[in-house]
Amino acid sequence: MIYAKILIFSGSIVLTFFVVRYRKDQKIKKQYDLLQKRIADGTYKISDIEKEELDEHSLRKTFLTPEMTLEIREKLEKFEQELQFRKKGLTQNSIAVKLGTNSHYLSVYINENKGMNFNKYMAELRINYITDLLNTNNKFLNYRIEALADECGIAARQNFSNLFYEINGIRPTDYIKKRKQELGIS
Repeated sequence: MIYAKILIFSGSIVLTFFVVRYRKDQKIKKQYDLLQKRIADGTYKISDIEKEELDEHSLRKTFLTPEMTLEIREKLEKFEQELQFRKKGLTQNSIAVKLGTNSHYLSVYINENKGMNFNKYMAELRINYITDLLNTNNKFLNYRIEALADECGIAARQNFSNLFYEINGIRPTDYIKKRKQELGIS
C-alpha cells in the first residue's frame, strides 16, 4: 500500500515536471517564431517616428530647429551605420561630444524621433545588432554569451541576457538553441 502511494506521488511529480517543461518550450517557440516574423517582415529595426505620428501623438513642441534635427539625424545615422555603438562604456555625453552637439539636444532628438530614452536606444541598437548576427551568420551561434555581449558592446553577461530578453521576449540561450534546431545544426 505504501509503495503504491510512493509510486503515485513520484509519477505525479514526474508528470508535473514534463507538463511545466512542455509549456515553457511552447512559450519559447512562440516567442522565437514571433521574433523571426518581425525580422522577416522588417519591423525589427529601430527607425525614426514618422512626422505625422509625431504630430498626432505628441503635444509638446520641440525646441530643436529643423536644421539641428537634420544634423543630429545625419550624424546618428552615420554613428549607427559605422556600428560605433559597439564600443563599451559609451555615455550620452560621450556620444554627444562625438556628434558635435550637447547631451540635452541628443536626448531630445532621441526621445522625440526614436520614441525612447537614450539607454533604451543604445540597448536596442546593440541587441538588434547581435540578433541580426545570430540570424545571418551561423558562426555566432557557437559563441558563448559573454562573447556575444562583448561583440555588441555590453559589458556584463547578465545585463546582456536581461536586455536580450526584454527586447526580444526570449533568452539568448533559448534563441540560439531554437535557431540551431531550425538550421539543423548541433
